[in-house]
Amino acid sequence: MEASAGERADQLAWESRVSRWAGLAALAALVLPLVAVLLVYVGIGESPREPAQGLPLVDERRSVFVAVASVQALSLLLFGGALAFLIICSRFRRPETLPGALPIVIVGTLGAAVAAVIPILRLIDIASEFVASGPRTPARARELAQEGSGTIIAQVDLAARVAFGLTMVLVGVSAMRAGLVSRFLGILGVVVGALAVLFGLSQSLLLFQSQPLLFFWTGALALVLLDRWPGGRGPAWRTGEATPWPSVAEHRAKLARERSGRAEPAASTGTEEPESGPPPPRKRKRRR
Repeated sequence: MEASAGERADQLAWESRVSRWAGLAALAALVLPLVAVLLVYVGIGESPREPAQGLPLVDERRSVFVAVASVQALSLLLFGGALAFLIICSRFRRPETLPGALPIVIVGTLGAAVAAVIPILRLIDIASEFVASGPRTPARARELAQEGSGTIIAQVDLAARVAFGLTMVLVGVSAMRAGLVSRFLGILGVVVGALAVLFGLSQSLLLFQSQPLLFFWTGALALVLLDRWPGGRGPAWRTGEATPWPSVAEHRAKLARERSGRAEPAASTGTEEPESGPPPPRKRKRRR
């Protein structure tokens, strides 16, 4: 069912209020992992290479690791908020978008946050057990580490990969069809989703920066939501309808038309030079 003019006006007014916050959320999702790395370097310094030396350090500085886990989770939740806003805007322009798209986005980002935090919390638990009882030998440290990477954690990580990958594919395709992102960014979102399934989410504290395509896509999304995209956003953001995002060729043609339109009035307002006629006769002086 097509939205009425009043409904589109209300939707566009809501989007103008919320879009800026969604863009800032996407931007914060890129900055917060850097804060997590800074916390590690400031609070811990250089990590020991041997687990038997590193686990006591983790137990001693557990507050730092809890802070890192919290920052990681907050980063993904903010990213999920930006994705949820984008899927709401897409569904308004294309009601045929999957009805369960928003719940999938919420579950996908929550699952990603859990998958990113669990390994850090498990590391804290292993360090506490290593320090509290038993010999502090490298063999025991390796044994505890192997126990920490059990089947339950692996299953949670796999489920989070699939959920987050499905989220990225769904958002990329839906936003592209609604004209809210370019075809390039829509396809790139699908690729990012596939890579998330293959390589996971908890491999690095630099969650976004460790996957350059995800880093680029999130930064591009922030620019679109903040209305800072070079050349302007697609017309779907103005009309409230599923208007395709112009291709590069169409955008260049539009710029050429605008330039020619500005040049024609400037040429028509030029001052006309008076027609040149025969020179007036020169008066001769009478001789006395």
